[in-house]
Order: sequence, then structure tokens, then C-alpha cells
Amino acid sequence: MASLTKRKNASPQKSSGNNNNKNPTQTVASKKKQKQKKLHGLAAQDMTRSKIRNKLFLAVIIYILAGAGFLYWRGVSTSSELPPEVENEILDSYPQDVKHIEMPKNLKKPSGAGPAIEEKTQMNSNEKMSKTAPKSDKGPEKQEKNDDFQVHIQNSIKPQPMSATKQWKEIKYSKNSTASHVRIFTMDDFLSPHECDGLMKAHASHVKQHSQHHPIICFSGETTMKEYLKHFKISWVNKVSENDFTEGTYCLNETLSSKLDGKLLWSKSTSFYPGESPFSTRYSEQVEKYTGLDQRNGGKFQVTSYPENVGYKLHTDCTIENPDTRDRYATILVYLNDVVKGGETEFTELGIKIKPKKGKALLWNNMDTEGHCDVMSHHQAASVKIGKKYILQRWYYYQNFPALGLRTPAPKLPLRSHELTPRVSCDRYDSGSCRWYDEWNYDHLIDYRKMHL
Repeated sequence: MASLTKRKNASPQKSSGNNNNKNPTQTVASKKKQKQKKLHGLAAQDMTRSKIRNKLFLAVIIYILAGAGFLYWRGVSTSSELPPEVENEILDSYPQDVKHIEMPKNLKKPSGAGPAIEEKTQMNSNEKMSKTAPKSDKGPEKQEKNDDFQVHIQNSIKPQPMSATKQWKEIKYSKNSTASHVRIFTMDDFLSPHECDGLMKAHASHVKQHSQHHPIICFSGETTMKEYLKHFKISWVNKVSENDFTEGTYCLNETLSSKLDGKLLWSKSTSFYPGESPFSTRYSEQVEKYTGLDQRNGGKFQVTSYPENVGYKLHTDCTIENPDTRDRYATILVYLNDVVKGGETEFTELGIKIKPKKGKALLWNNMDTEGHCDVMSHHQAASVKIGKKYILQRWYYYQNFPALGLRTPAPKLPLRSHELTPRVSCDRYDSGSCRWYDEWNYDHLIDYRKMHL
């Protein structure tokens, strides 16, 4: 009976424990807890998804940047190893100290490069330089008489194939086909990849050496100077005048020049001459054999680099209506690298545009057979959009002259703090651009320009 009583007494308690009528306060708290737990779970899931999205986004950004970096540097060959023969033949093209280089006296004249006259000036024999340089800078000494010199006329291009697979292709005009004497040819792989890499490496090395010093910036005159300063938004453009040119020149002094360094945009050109390296000799012979351009009429060799947003405005390599036949008859240009975007050579009057391609040669004549500059030879270097552009260029003159093929002494003006100080020459604003040079010529001298331009 006692146990039965306990069971009866316990039974209502057990029944009470299984009753669905729970305490309302406990039920609300339980539901709230479950809801919070569910919300925490959803928040955790969102956080996990967010982390995954962030990681994927970061991965995409890294991929894009890596791809952009690859495309950028694809425009510049970065071969770190070059064959020893290429190192010796090409890098030796840039003597580190020109004044210690003695040109051989028995060098056939002219076998290659002329004086450093970039701005449409071809009256550049040593004798004329001596007469026209200002009294404070007499210019190069009179050239030693060369009884072997003979006048030679270059008035034609005769392209020849290098092999069955290396043929010149003549580019047809898309306009003005009957009004021009200009002929334009291209050939792929005119220079090997190793030669292109070596020339770019030599150029970069030489630029680095000279870039330790701020360049002195020269203009074709006061108007040109102000146009460039205005274009590049130099605040003190109205404060400068011809009085800021160093005496006897169209060059700003070193102080003002250093203030403009990095504010103006320019391409960079380094030069080497015949006989200064095995490569210069071999290349001269190669050009003569496959283009018909005689070494005796060849100018200096120039390697030029164009950074992004830099090109060269519309111009002719010869001088229009120039009576002097010592002018640039033909040009051969070799692209040393592929350019990701931009950098085309465009002949605007003929409707021709050439895209840079590593090792590809571009050949054309600027004058007719009588030695007159053809206005249809106007061309421009389009600005580089992505990457960097390198070219090797050489001019061949209609009529040669004794100074052609020699590296001439640099003028003493303007005064320079170091012999490796480079110059920047800015041509007329409407028909030229600014270019950095590793050597000095006479175009910036006031008396010289009055005589010849």
C-alpha cells in the first residue's frame, strides 16, 4: 500500500513534467535563444562567404597586376645573359671616355657616321663649323686633308633578299600614290634577337652613366621654349625669356635645366660611329649588301628609346627646299623590341603605318633621284601607350662630305660641370619633340644657327 501510495503521489508529478503547457517566460526565452543561435550561424556563414569572396577578389587583382606587369615588360627584352661575342661586339660600341679614343688615320672616308646634327642641318663639314662657331668656342680643329676622299652620290635603294625566308616587302600606299618618289620596304628578322638585346643593353648602360648628371635643356628659340613650358604646365613659364639662355646659346643654364628635369617628356638617343666596334663594321656591311646603301654615305648610328606617352611629331628626315645635296637621302630603322601598344611609324601623307616588331627593318628614301626632299616622306613616331620602344637608326646622305664618318669634338658652350653632362634638344614645337642626347653638337649655338638655318 505504501508503495502504491508513492506511485499515485508520483504520478501527477510525472504527468506534470510531460505537460505541453510550459511556462510562457521559459518558452519565449527558448525561442529567442534558438533565433539568436540561428542568426549567429547565418552570420558565421556570411563571414565565411565574405572571406572567400575577399580572397577570390585579391587573387583576381594579383592576377590582373601580374598580367599587366608581364605585358608591360614584354615591351622590353630583359635578357640577362648574352653570348660573349655579342657583349664584345655591341657593348664596345659605346666608348666610356670618347676623348681617349683615337680613330685610325687610314679609315676610309666617309664610312659611316657624320657629326651630331639632328635638327635639319646638313652643312656640317668641319671647316664650316670652325667658321660659324662663336669666338668663345672655335669648334673642331680643321680636318686633316684626305687625298683619298671622293664625292659619292647615293640616289637609289636596291633591296636584296637575305635568304629565301628573309625578303624585303614593299609597302603600297593607300593614298597619294602618284605624287611621291618615296619607296618603303620592311624585312622581318633583319637583326637577331641577341643583337637587339645587346643594343638595348648597351643603350641602357650608356644612358645610366650619363643620367648621373642633370641634362642641359636647349631649344630652337625663345618662342619654342615658352610653347614647351606652357604645354607641360610649368608655372613659371612667363618668368623666363631669352635672357635665361647661357651666352651664345639657346640653352638654359644648369640651374633652370635641373628644375625642368623630370617635368618635360622626351625620348633618349645614344650614338656610336663606324670603326668603334666590330658590330658597327658588320652592320654597315650588312646594310650595304642588302639595301644598296653605300657605307661612304652613311651617318652615325643612333639607338633611341621611347618611354610611355612619348613619341616624335610629324617631320621629314631631309630638309624641304634645301639646295644643299648633303642631306639625308634614305633612312634605315630597325625595331629592337615588340611594343605592347602604340609606337607605330606612320607616313601620314601615304597612309602607311608600321607596327614595331623585334628585329624588323624599315627602309625608305626621303629624296628623289635629283636630291630634292620629297614632302610625301613626312612621318611620325606614334606615342607609346603600353611598354617601351627601342630602335636602331641610321641615315644615308645623298652626297657625302669629308666630315661624314667622324666623331667630332664637342663645343665648349654652354659651360658644363661634367664632361658626361647630357643635353636635351627641343625642336620647333609644331614640328618636333624633345630628345635627350649623350653627345653635343653645334645646333644650339646662336651664330651657327644664324649661318645655317
